[in-house]
Amino acid sequence: MIIYCFDLKTKDLESYNRIKRRFYYDLAKLSKHNFLWNTKSVICIDEAQEALFDLFFLKYRENLALFKARASSMEQVY
Repeated sequence: MIIYCFDLKTKDLESYNRIKRRFYYDLAKLSKHNFLWNTKSVICIDEAQEALFDLFFLKYRENLALFKARASSMEQVY
């Protein structure tokens, strides 16, 4: 299981809105791959999809602060 934590960053509000729309539009195209869960800044995927998501995030590397973690297990508390 791979966990990505990210934050979009830009110089100004106008470019932030443009990058954000494009980012989430492209991310929605990946939803057919059924990542386990996502919020506005966290995505959890199966390890088999790691290369696909690495390429996706690479496209936005200039506008992201990105962290990637590997987890052996995760449980929902609430």
